[in-house]
Amino acid sequence: MDGYNNGMNNDFQQGYPNFQQQMPAAPSTNGKQIAGMILGIVCLVESISAFFTTLIIMISAGVVKTAAQSIKNAGGIYVNTSGTDVTQLTSSAATGLVLAIVAVALAIVVFVLYNKVKANGDVTKKIRVGKGLATAGCIIGGISLLFGIIGTATAASAVSLLQTIM
Repeated sequence: MDGYNNGMNNDFQQGYPNFQQQMPAAPSTNGKQIAGMILGIVCLVESISAFFTTLIIMISAGVVKTAAQSIKNAGGIYVNTSGTDVTQLTSSAATGLVLAIVAVALAIVVFVLYNKVKANGDVTKKIRVGKGLATAGCIIGGISLLFGIIGTATAASAVSLLQTIM
């Protein structure tokens, strides 16, 4: 009766001396690895898009701000802005900022997936490539965040200058 109550099936084991209790198989992490690789690629593409968007907006907003400051210093010459929307400049800068934030968020997701796969001991080339791309995307996204903040502030300043001279 003792063999039946201790949670082990000792009678079965005694009949089969080579019996070894099986450990449950670790769940497959193949889906996490593929998701990590795909998200790493998307992160890099997003961060590159954010970089060029914020760089272009930062330069454009700087040019517009300089021109508006020159017009204001010259006595506020009348500027014909019919058909243009100067506030579009700030929304474009905010678009680059959002792209950079999404790139950094995707990188964080890839890092979490990598740590889950690593804890399971099932790291393959797919997740390593995804982590590498996400690291590059995170760095470029961080630079883009900085450019986006500068570009948004410059664009907002340019728009307020233009609105005061119109």
